[in-house]
Amino acid sequence: MSMRLSSKYFHYFFLLICAVIAFAPVAFMQHCMKYDLTDQYFAWRYYIGECLQNGHLPLWNPYVHLGYPIHADPQSGAWYPFVWLIGGLFGYNIYWIQIEFLLHVFLAGVGMYLLAKYFVNETRIALAVALCYMLCGFFSGNAQHLTWVISGSWIPFVLYYFLRFQQRGNRKDLFRSTLSFFMLLTGGYPAFVITTAYALIVMMFVHLYNAWRAKEKFNLLIKEYFLFGVMLILTNAVSIASVITNLSASVRSNSQELNFVLSNPFGPKALLSWIFPLASVKNAELFNTDISMSNGYFGWLALAGLIFFLIKCRTKKDIILFLSGLFFLFLAFGDATPLRSWFYYLIPLFDRFRAPSLFRLFALILFIVCSAIGWINILKQQQNKKIVNIVFIVIALLISGGIIYASSNLAHDISVPNFFSWNEYINSLDFCESIFIQGIWQLIFLIIVMIVFNRSKNFTSLLPWFAAFDLCVATLVNNPITVVNDDKPVALHEKINQLPKNFPVPSLQPMQQFKDRENSIGQLWLNLGIWYKQPYWQGYNSYQSPLYYLFESSPQAKYVLENPLLYFSASGTAYRDTILDTLLIANNHTHLYISDGQAELISASNHFEKDSSAQFQISSFGPNQIKIKTHTAIDQWLTLLQQHVKGWQVKIDNHEVKSYTSNYLFISSIIPSGNHEITFSYQNKSVVVCLYITLLSLIFTLIMIYKKEERSTNRRSDAG
Repeated sequence: MSMRLSSKYFHYFFLLICAVIAFAPVAFMQHCMKYDLTDQYFAWRYYIGECLQNGHLPLWNPYVHLGYPIHADPQSGAWYPFVWLIGGLFGYNIYWIQIEFLLHVFLAGVGMYLLAKYFVNETRIALAVALCYMLCGFFSGNAQHLTWVISGSWIPFVLYYFLRFQQRGNRKDLFRSTLSFFMLLTGGYPAFVITTAYALIVMMFVHLYNAWRAKEKFNLLIKEYFLFGVMLILTNAVSIASVITNLSASVRSNSQELNFVLSNPFGPKALLSWIFPLASVKNAELFNTDISMSNGYFGWLALAGLIFFLIKCRTKKDIILFLSGLFFLFLAFGDATPLRSWFYYLIPLFDRFRAPSLFRLFALILFIVCSAIGWINILKQQQNKKIVNIVFIVIALLISGGIIYASSNLAHDISVPNFFSWNEYINSLDFCESIFIQGIWQLIFLIIVMIVFNRSKNFTSLLPWFAAFDLCVATLVNNPITVVNDDKPVALHEKINQLPKNFPVPSLQPMQQFKDRENSIGQLWLNLGIWYKQPYWQGYNSYQSPLYYLFESSPQAKYVLENPLLYFSASGTAYRDTILDTLLIANNHTHLYISDGQAELISASNHFEKDSSAQFQISSFGPNQIKIKTHTAIDQWLTLLQQHVKGWQVKIDNHEVKSYTSNYLFISSIIPSGNHEITFSYQNKSVVVCLYITLLSLIFTLIMIYKKEERSTNRRSDAG
């Protein structure tokens, strides 16, 4: 028993060490990670961490795009336990965001190790294919897309526990799958959640159909799956409520154009990455996709295993596994096959997200499982040695063909690798140079493996080491292109430490002055409002309001942005979308256009006298609430340049008053004369209630997972 435990923990430790080696520039904080992970996900998590450390729920983000409900953005991580753990306990910095990435790569390996062991009863082969998954081109290619990486981490856990329930009928596995799905939904990318949910539904109906035909436990299974569905809803109640209560305020919740949905595929040409992963990120035009989407490498040893699987597959289950992988690969091809377009029209929610390349993750999971089965089948009998050698020779010929092609198209002589300027050297290579250099290495490595295979009496024990060597090298080679840049985390950390902390009162300069890309902080050039603690009218987030786009494209926008975050107005009229409206606000930037259709407001109180003595002072500023002290001699409009979505309230001396949407987007209210305390607050009671439901459901789920099972029957049988 102890030997099994130590062996299991060694396998996990081995996965961790390989993840650290493969992503060494990230693990040892030598370089900052590239693109979205640093200039988007890092900013969102940094903000959420500050909210939690100051006792605020992360509901509203006032600093980006004139404010938006960050809790309703599925990619923000607002309800993801790891974000709460890191942000709440430690607060995010550049080191923590990179540790979070590395941790999820490791978890992906653990999940695939468990899933592979479900299909093959050989831990060393399971470990080998777990490495092939953990360090595959999906994780190195999409390293910048943290929600994609998180999705790739939890999907194997969801599938493993769901399959194990179907095999054993143990309710605990359904609760484990529920918990894994909760982690996927709160931390992952919505498209992966949707696809996984459909996969579970299909697997459930197949299981029920088989039980009905066999007349075994059909009614019991109905009850178990009903419980599973209820627990999925309850544990994810806060995320579901956050999205549903803000559906109308998000462009991404609507159907997207087909051309947009088909953008960034993993096309048939990207299959070149199965042999030459570095070349797949060197010619975006050839692959007709972003370089983050064109890498599907999962190791040539795993590719060999997949070929063995095709040679040796016999059972119906084997055929279904491979065809399912092929199905997702065709989906990933985008417009190269009609499948993605059919799903766009026929399957609910498949018209909401783009990047067909995301489906390559599901194809890789299934093909890697097939590879594990292929290896276990081929190594069972000594006479299969000839087949292994033939497959190795075929792969060697493919690699050799690539080398010959590349050598005949080289623009100049290959330079000697400079290991002291590794990033610069890798970035300098072109498409053909990448094929040539990586092909030579792959061919040498393959020959070594062939020699060892033919001389070794226990090749299975060496398979994880060969897989680790292959995948670690491939990942290290691709790191400079899609994982890290030349910036140093320590330098960025020092710059961030000099910026304002918590939630100071922002500047009341004209909003037009606050733009992204100006006063960038190292590679942080988006969402600068979060770092400078200043509401910006620009930024980037995956949750965007159609009213914001309407405002941004209106001719009045540039005049409205000449105002500060808060300002008084003496006039408000109904908006009629005429040239006169533009001329009026051009001459008076504080003029308001009320779009709520409040006829009595427009007729009775649309104009006040201008009060040149009117004053206000922000007494407190927080993520979900702003308090202002005002002094006016006569009634005035007061406007806050934050998006007026459902949940905003305006109170005057603790009494709620009517608020209006002005200039398409903003929050305005009439302030009576005298001295008053005005409170603008954002709240969502449904979300808060659902947060408690989620917490209680998670506690119940954990209790059910760790609840001791009754062993009286076992004891009686043992005694007998």
